[in-house]
Amino acid sequence: MKELHRIFKVLSDQNRLEILCCMQDGPKSVSQIIASTALSQPLVSFHLKALREAGLVIAHRKSTIVLNELSSPQIITLLEGFQKICADKA
Repeated sequence: MKELHRIFKVLSDQNRLEILCCMQDGPKSVSQIIASTALSQPLVSFHLKALREAGLVIAHRKSTIVLNELSSPQIITLLEGFQKICADKA
């Protein structure tokens, strides 16, 4: 339960949700995330660190670029499920 609580705490930030959704179609560099979300570089880096520490995002180097990607496709499935719940309540 502690791990689940920690993950939901990380997911409670709108910027982090936007970053995760940005990566649903594949790995992204920080500059690609910035372009997609309009967040500043320090803010994207801050949130990526939290997402990596929670195990939701993994980073790997490709030449001189660090690519960030979802650790599991189920993350998007989970987020889509919650979006449906919210839409049903509206």
